[in-house]
Amino acid sequence: MSLRARIMIFVGVLFTALLSIAILGLQVLSKSSESDNIARINQLMKSTTNIVEQFEIFAADKRMTTEEAKAYATQILRENKYHKSEYVYVVDNNMNFIASPHDPQLHDTSFNEFKDAYNRSVGQMVESLVGDKTNEIITYHWVSEREGDMVGLTSVVQKTEDWGWYVGTGISYAEANERYWSSAS
Repeated sequence: MSLRARIMIFVGVLFTALLSIAILGLQVLSKSSESDNIARINQLMKSTTNIVEQFEIFAADKRMTTEEAKAYATQILRENKYHKSEYVYVVDNNMNFIASPHDPQLHDTSFNEFKDAYNRSVGQMVESLVGDKTNEIITYHWVSEREGDMVGLTSVVQKTEDWGWYVGTGISYAEANERYWSSAS
């Protein structure tokens, strides 16, 4: 075998090895990015859940009436903004929006009327997924239609024990992909 052929084989093997390492690295980064996104939205949601739980304690300890505690919690939750694209919603045990800081027009409307891209009730989906489970983070996926585009979302929700309020948040696949490619480059 000539020297030129050996060099070509070596370069081919080296190129294949580098390509394999790059692909493996991107797959590891993808899994890491997905885990990071889920951890981040869980933390946002947990922070909001802690607000509700603290007011539940105030009401249970008779430091304030349940009505006062709910009113104060609602006031705080409606201003609980993290970032222009990150949201935390809160609905009561009747599935009525208590707080949706980036979409105040939803306040006092039914989550059951909030539809996905296939005209299914997201509120009913959440209610059936959560059931009687409280203080457990439930992850779900759904598709929204925004400005004519189909947008996939990963969301998390948790139901509080005393008042049965649902606290949730999420991230769109597009935003997750943007974060991924930002990290990859």
